[in-house]
Amino acid sequence: MTLPIRAFFCFECASWFNTEIDWHVHCIEHARNPSLICGFLMTFDGLMAAAGRCPYCLKLGIYHHFLDQTKYINHLEGHMGQCETLGDFWCPHPKCELQAFDMRELRQHLDQVHLVKGLLKV
Repeated sequence: MTLPIRAFFCFECASWFNTEIDWHVHCIEHARNPSLICGFLMTFDGLMAAAGRCPYCLKLGIYHHFLDQTKYINHLEGHMGQCETLGDFWCPHPKCELQAFDMRELRQHLDQVHLVKGLLKV
């Protein structure tokens, strides 16, 4: 009988976790003390080198990272659509208290400060 094994890799710490419980506990620590940079998805020779993190989920205490750029942007756009409907243009990152914005300025801030790429509309 073979037991299913799933390993989890933290791109921020360059650490492996062998159980879902260990991974979940580790993610809670990142959610409590998040990096200012959220969105730097990076590949090197086809291998993932950095994952994107959702600043909206971090605000809720959830460490949600993405390995796929399209899914990441779609996820963020879902949050931003809700914010636009409510007229809430505060930066969602827990360490950032910047408010100013209309949606264009929020997108620009996320791009320039938190390196969330792919949100700027041309």
